[in-house]
Amino acid sequence: MNNGKSKRVLEAPDGGWGYMIVVAVVIHLVIFETFTKHHSVLYKDLYVQVNMDASAIASLDKLTPVIFAISGFTTSSLLKLMSIRKLALLAATVLSCGQVTAKFIENTALLFITQGVIQGLTTGILFNICFTVIIQYFDKRRLLAVSIVYSITTAITALVSPRVIRWSLDRFGGHGAILFLSAVTMNTILGACLMQPVSMHIKKVHLPETREIELKVLLNDKEVQMSQTGELMRKLKSNKDWRKKLIDKFLGDYMDIMIRKKFLLSIAPLGLALAGFADATFITMLPRALRQMRWNATQISWAISLQEYGDFLTKIIFVVTSHWINKFSRRELYVAGLVIALFARIGMLWSDNPTIMLIFLTMMGIPRCSIILLAPLVVAEAVGVEKFSAAFGIVMLMSGITNFVLTPVMDSVLGLTGNYPTVFYILASFYGIILMFWSIELLYKKNKHKWVIK
Repeated sequence: MNNGKSKRVLEAPDGGWGYMIVVAVVIHLVIFETFTKHHSVLYKDLYVQVNMDASAIASLDKLTPVIFAISGFTTSSLLKLMSIRKLALLAATVLSCGQVTAKFIENTALLFITQGVIQGLTTGILFNICFTVIIQYFDKRRLLAVSIVYSITTAITALVSPRVIRWSLDRFGGHGAILFLSAVTMNTILGACLMQPVSMHIKKVHLPETREIELKVLLNDKEVQMSQTGELMRKLKSNKDWRKKLIDKFLGDYMDIMIRKKFLLSIAPLGLALAGFADATFITMLPRALRQMRWNATQISWAISLQEYGDFLTKIIFVVTSHWINKFSRRELYVAGLVIALFARIGMLWSDNPTIMLIFLTMMGIPRCSIILLAPLVVAEAVGVEKFSAAFGIVMLMSGITNFVLTPVMDSVLGLTGNYPTVFYILASFYGIILMFWSIELLYKKNKHKWVIK
């Protein structure tokens, strides 16, 4: 019964130490993107030293994303065994050790272990943790926090990282640069140390009794968990089928089977994975496609730069207008980005005028930003804070599977046709498929209550 009284409830900090969490996440993402973008340049001499041929290098490049996807998927289970900060510290330490030992590698097998398995394993865990902790610390300002993270990360990786890579290679040579940047990687340990439990910074506010805020997972009440576990064990002992109950408990509480099954059966994970794959593949193939169209180096440079400017400008717009944009659901914003992505790609493919094509390429920066930036927010909106890590792990796994399966398909289509526009039309069709199903789902959710009343 509502008597109009207010009560004290717990809310996410939405600021305070949360901005130190933003700094921690930026540290991790900058280091990840720097190594990903410049990996072939950094390890060129090392590949020659261990006699790696092109096929071995390609295998290594495929192995790391697969391990990354699998480790991201298992992160939520590991978080049942240790806290976010402990797991982040462990992963950051192993990552740093793996990078340092790469300097002293003398055979291909060890290189696969350090740069394939260890790097993929640790970065997958840390990537999941970064967004899990952001989601925990921010609620009303979640879009603002993620926008700030990506804006700063983009600025540093575009303006600072290339210069640092070039300077380290000129100053120390190939092996010395690897050792220098391995030392830089150790800053992930600092970032992990900043990830304090959100229960230390939770806010108590007065709100009407009718409003319910579920932050039990953030408090991590060990006493309640222990009492529940003790009660469960007593029930199991009194039940003849206790082994089955124990397995069900393990699968449910530690593996999040029901959460993963429910979210996996929805269209959200596949939609996010397909959109990310289409965007990344287009960006990778664009320079070669423009060369095939007889664009010169200056025009290609302009095309890539304008797309990056559009991406960065959109991130800044998200930061400035985040309060107003919060009126829309994250799924609606994502769908709007997909509409622009489809329109810009079709417009570019239908035009032969370089100026018009550059305009459409600049427009592509908008959906490129929204596809990456809004993905964790779409997941958080769909499943909530408590289930975020498990659901985000599913998206990471789906992205890895999509990339592993569809990349050879796109390469085969390109090899058979020798025509980049054909591949781009296929990629654009992915946006159309996602738009169709997500629009139907949004329409159903908005009108479901009307149909129930009728």
